[in-house]
Amino acid sequence: MTTWLVAPFPQTPQVSNYGEKFRNTAHHDGVDEGPVMSRRIGLAGPKPFTCVFWLTAAEVTQLRTWWEDTIEDGTIEFDFPHPHPGVGGTIVCQMFKPPDAKTQGGDLWTVGCEITEVLA
Repeated sequence: MTTWLVAPFPQTPQVSNYGEKFRNTAHHDGVDEGPVMSRRIGLAGPKPFTCVFWLTAAEVTQLRTWWEDTIEDGTIEFDFPHPHPGVGGTIVCQMFKPPDAKTQGGDLWTVGCEITEVLA
């Protein structure tokens, strides 16, 4: 399986810009009358999270090449270091949207990523 970029490329996102959504495994149907009908559609589902990395211009180029050539614009899953501090190992992820790179001046860039942990 393809892996996230190797060190010295950042292995963990900036803590202050990290966010995650819990898995959504319920389906809610509106009905003509009465309460909404809800049911569980599975025991596990995808878990999206957002993160920001502070990168140099060279690292942005490295990420762009990895996005375009290695994971083929987000169509291939990859192993990502677990984003929670103190939790080892990797999780299987996919990026459905391209990273969003913004210059902060000089050689410093912030890159926002939406990464989704997928079912193995």
